[in-house]
Amino acid sequence: MAAARMGQPCPGDRIWYRQDWMLHVRCTCGHGASRPVWRWAADGCMDSRRPIWELVARMRCSRCGGKASSTQLTEPERQRR
Repeated sequence: MAAARMGQPCPGDRIWYRQDWMLHVRCTCGHGASRPVWRWAADGCMDSRRPIWELVARMRCSRCGGKASSTQLTEPERQRR
């Protein structure tokens, strides 16, 4: 069994746990967008206790109405002090 990679996102992560991470979404029509997870969840009226995969499954392209063909979660940039 492979060891879990701490800090790496997985589909079962809850929205609140990765709320500041950036979610990059692309549709088969070529349209794409990137926003923090919390913003996608707020716009979709999703409870932050739901898993991220449920948020992605509900997404539709604002241009053609299709489902997301690819998604990527990236860690937020650390603010410099």
